[in-house]
Amino acid sequence: MRRKVGFTLIELLVVIAIIAVLMAILLPSLNRARQQARAVYCSGNLKNIHLAILMYAEDNNGKTHPSPNQGVWYKFGVGADSLVKTREMIGKNDGLAYWGVAYFPYCKQVDAFICPSSRYMDDLGDYANSSLFWDGTYGLNGFLSGRQKNQKVLLTPQASERILALDHLEHFLENNGDMLHIRKGDRINLPQWRQEYTSLAYNTPEHYPDPLGQIYRHSRRCNLLWLDGHISNVRESEGEDILPYWFCGKAASDAAP
Repeated sequence: MRRKVGFTLIELLVVIAIIAVLMAILLPSLNRARQQARAVYCSGNLKNIHLAILMYAEDNNGKTHPSPNQGVWYKFGVGADSLVKTREMIGKNDGLAYWGVAYFPYCKQVDAFICPSSRYMDDLGDYANSSLFWDGTYGLNGFLSGRQKNQKVLLTPQASERILALDHLEHFLENNGDMLHIRKGDRINLPQWRQEYTSLAYNTPEHYPDPLGQIYRHSRRCNLLWLDGHISNVRESEGEDILPYWFCGKAASDAAP
């Protein structure tokens, strides 16, 4: 009579234990690799955005678009309980438009403005319609937005030392406590998004869990697009390592763009 071949219960338990140990060893490495890949993808997005802005400026006498201060990409209709996003893109001069809408024709991809590590964006407290604001996940430096009369942003001196756009949960940065440097008169950066300091009634843990984690979204680091097109990143901090000049073009500033 032939003997049956198989695993004993003890052998199966040993195999399961070995697999569990290997998973515990490998999963953190896989997560780190995934996070690094997302950061690289985000850097590529910012490169494409810079190229699109350059091409727009070439077609517009060196000027960039005077960006609106909202975050909407698509027109919307009225549904039963909320607004319904359509497939028709909003006009670039619409007061609700995201600043990237103006540059879309030069990159042809809405996805170029969506960081894979972003989880939510500033919806101005409009809880029911949050998804309308999720198609653009980078913040534009208001001092380099092109709003000032006759401003030719791309001719700004020391372009390698000026931040054009960055990872952020706010679409348009106005130096009202939303920039990475310490604003004149403040003791810490980003008071608008630090829930222990904020005056925004809708910036609550229930609505925005870990808002700083959406700014420093790559393993607690933030990707930066500089005006000359190079990409770098900074670690999460209270702003002591960030020069106001990088945003404002001045040594210190409490002024809005």
